Formats: sequence, structure tokens, C-alpha cells
Amino acid sequence: MKSSIAILMMIASCQLNAQCWQALYTGAGFSIAEKTDGTLWSCGQDNWGQLGNGVTSTQTLYTFAQINADTDWQSVSVGYNQVLAIKSDGTLWAWGSNQMGQLGDGTTNSKNVPTQIGTDTNWHVISAGTNFSTAIKTDGTIWAWGMNYYGQLGTGNTIDKLVPTKIGNATNWAKVSAGVGHTVAIKTNGTLWSWGSNQFGELGIGSQTNNYLPIQIGSNSTWSFISCGNSYTIALRSNGQMWSWGSNFNGQLGNGTNSNSNNPIQIGIGSTWGTIAAGSDFVIAKKTNGSIWSWGNNDNGQLGLNLGILPNGLNIPTQIGSDVDWDFYSASKYRHVLAVKGNGQLWAWGSNTGCLGNGSFGAEFQPVLSTNCILLNTNDNNIPSFTIYPNPANDFLNIQINENRIVNSIILTDIFGKIVHSQSENLTKINISQLQKGMYLLQLDYELGKQIVKFIKE
Repeated sequence: MKSSIAILMMIASCQLNAQCWQALYTGAGFSIAEKTDGTLWSCGQDNWGQLGNGVTSTQTLYTFAQINADTDWQSVSVGYNQVLAIKSDGTLWAWGSNQMGQLGDGTTNSKNVPTQIGTDTNWHVISAGTNFSTAIKTDGTIWAWGMNYYGQLGTGNTIDKLVPTKIGNATNWAKVSAGVGHTVAIKTNGTLWSWGSNQFGELGIGSQTNNYLPIQIGSNSTWSFISCGNSYTIALRSNGQMWSWGSNFNGQLGNGTNSNSNNPIQIGIGSTWGTIAAGSDFVIAKKTNGSIWSWGNNDNGQLGLNLGILPNGLNIPTQIGSDVDWDFYSASKYRHVLAVKGNGQLWAWGSNTGCLGNGSFGAEFQPVLSTNCILLNTNDNNIPSFTIYPNPANDFLNIQINENRIVNSIILTDIFGKIVHSQSENLTKINISQLQKGMYLLQLDYELGKQIVKFIKE
């Protein structure tokens, strides 16, 4: 009996570890998520094949579904309707909308499955914008392709490119962010550069003149991270200060006004900002203490503050709730946000055409649980200190505690980690009659840890 339970425990452990999210990426009405086992998953609208699952007709997925069987995905970037990805071997892949050549395969044909771009194996950093894409190779060169109406490719002209095209001859590029019509990048020496559209001052160079080649922003050499939205830019310095410039109609610059800025201006006086993500016209930022903050447009609840539509947006950073255990997050090029807490739970809010992955449709104005990832605190080979029977079960599942332990709660999840039932009383019997047939995971939370086994609902 013990050996069979041990086998169940190991299976459950493998299943759970495969369910843990390690990165999130959000586009216009769709989401891509990466798990710790190297697989990619998608949900939301699929009008251009951006879900990457090979379906040829328009579809909407309300929960995450695996893209393919590959387990070697390393990094991803999501644009408005296209997806870029790098595998562990350094190859570049793309799928989704390709009307302007933003996939880089030499055509304008959209793709509904991951498609390799060229044969190079030294791709390192990627950033997908609106109808164009940018990337940095391991040799420090920077490349761009797709729409170039505003000079956002940085090639010195406004000619679209259907394949990756090198920008200049510099070999010290480190980070890049592609917006709607402009691009901002950081070199290895910490200097900041921009090019493309500058109608609202989004290049940060003190004017509103477009630039077709990279131009340095000021002389500071302590820039550490950038994120481009729709005609504005948010950036961090190595000292934890946050700066912004460009369009500010919805308060997305976070400086307490709704006035545009042609130059970088510091947001507040704090120096505890850790990461930032610019949405279309709103921002999500995380402080070093694990709290997350938002500001800007809230027409679909994307600020997560449970506020209604704000006519002029919110122009100062405001904390979302009081939790300080947020791990990582992604703010979309459109109107929704995904975020993961330290316990592995995936939360979502904002516009929802299936892209929140929680099985529903309709905007959420505050964080709602999308899926749950339960991490084991014990060795995978440990024998659970409880027994469940019968297994398979139909209406009721009985639990026998085999050791003198205090159980705080019981949680049931589906195989995707979504919580389907929980209880903190009557911890010896669970009514599962309401569950659909299939495989589930039962977790017992103790005072000093948790243990999990798998069961089948008939």
C-alpha cells in the first residue's frame, strides 16, 4: 500500500512541478505563459494565429492550453498580435499576425504555429512591438524588422523589412523595448538610446521630431531597464529610481499631472522600484518589498484597484491591495494584466476576452485567481501521512490521517492547478459529487508544510 501511495505521490509531484508558472506575456486580448518545465501555454482571442496551436479558424480559449509539445522554450516576447520566442539552442521562432512582416520570415503571411526565423543560433534578447519586432544577438548587435512607418526599426529610413535587419554596427547593445511606433534600448555601458516616432516626446530627447537612427537620451550611464507603451516610455536607473516621458493623457507618466513630457522626469522621490511593465497607456510596477503598484488608464479595470472608469486616468502610483508577495507579472499592450504570487498562484485582471485564463468572459476590476500552482515542501519520494479512499471515487472522498498531525485545510485542484474546492472543517470527508469526471489533486495543509496526492473522479 505504501509503495503505491509513493508512486502516486511522485506522479503528483511531477504533474505539479510541471504546472508552475515562471514567466507571463500579454498581448491584445491574448496571453502566453511559460511553465518551469519549458512548455508554453496560451489563452484568449486567436484571430491571427497568435495562440500558436495550429487552429486555422478564429477561436477563443478561456483557459490556458499548451501550444505544442516542445519543452525547450527559453524566452518570449508578445507584441500587439504577434509572438517572438527563443529556444534554449538560441534559435528564433515567431507566430501570429504578419501583415507588416513583423514575424521576420520574409513573407507577410500570418502563422498559427511557432515558425523558425532563419537559421541563426545566437539570438539573445527579443522585444515585440506593434507590427514590428526587435532583437539583440549574443554578439551585442541589434536587429529589427516589420513596419517602419515612423523609423522605429532604426535603419535610417522608413522602409519596412520582412527579415531581421541589423541596426548600425555597434556591438554593445544589452536591452531593448519595442513600443507602438518607437524603440528604446540600453547599451552595456548603461547609456540610453531611442528612435522612431516622437509625436508626444516618447524618445525623451527634448523635442518632438522623429528619428530614424538611434539617438542618445541625455548623458546618464546608470539606466538599467526600459519598457515602452503607446507613445510613452518608463525606465529604471540602477539606484532604483523610476523615470518616464512621452504621452500622458491618462496619467501614465505617474508624475501627478496629465501633461506630456519631452524629457525624462522622475516619478516621485522613491528609490525602491524593482521592475516595471508599460501597458498601452497604463503601468504596473513592483517595488523591492514585493508590493505592486499601478497608474494610468483604467477603462477596463487594468489598474486592479477596483475603481470605475476614470475620465483622466490615475496619475500617481497606487498600491494594488496590501500584499507584498508578488513574484512577477506582465502588463499587456492592450488592457489586461497577469501576475504570479510567491505561492505560485496566477492572478489576473483587466479586459477579458478569455485572456485572463480563468474560464470567464468580461472585465475584472481587481485581481481574480486564474490558476493555482501548488509547490511541494517535502521530498518527492516521501510517503504521504494520509490515505484517501475510495480512489477512484464518485460522490465522497474519505481521508484518514496516518500520523498525529494538525491539518489546517484541504484544497482540491484540477490538473492545471485551478482550485475547485477547499474546506477547513470536517477534514475527513469531502463531497466531490459536483466535480466533473477526471483527474484531480488533493492537498492537505499542515502547520509545518503540505502534502499532495492524486485521485480520480468517476
